Amino acid sequence: MATLKVYGWTGMAPGMPHNQARFIVAAHSVAEVLRLTGMTRHQFNQNGCETGNLREVSRAMREPGTVFYRGLDAWRDEPWLTHERSQT
Repeated sequence: MATLKVYGWTGMAPGMPHNQARFIVAAHSVAEVLRLTGMTRHQFNQNGCETGNLREVSRAMREPGTVFYRGLDAWRDEPWLTHERSQT
């Protein structure tokens, strides 16, 4: 099995300022990210990539396969919320 990587992207999240949020997930591949989120490859290619942000990596690696999000303008100490696929 491939090594876990942390992927991040921006997207719409009702209730967030301007309805925009930063999403992260620890997954083995982009294909797994697509399965977990319901995104298309095109959507991911437009807004996503592997992240090297240490805070994002630390949070996502604690719960691989769980998609987290928070507002784009969130302070670094604001908590990450668990994202449900139906919101994508």
